[in-house]
Amino acid sequence: MTITHKLVGYDKQSERVAAEYDVPEQKFDLVRRIVGVSHTDREAIGNYPLAAPAAEEVAKEIGLRLDTKRLDFFLEPAV
Repeated sequence: MTITHKLVGYDKQSERVAAEYDVPEQKFDLVRRIVGVSHTDREAIGNYPLAAPAAEEVAKEIGLRLDTKRLDFFLEPAV
């Protein structure tokens, strides 16, 4: 089973998923560092909330523009 990762945006009003973006495998280690994933969670199997500046930095690294005023972002595993 291969774990991939997504940057998931939840609407701040409804708390529903409003956006999902794949994290490219070649950028995963960089994204882990930006998000602050613990070295004990090597595959980042937890859900990690991102403060707006971290979400924007991740987005820049993977070529996205995010609406951090309307959405809360998390790094989440996907299988």
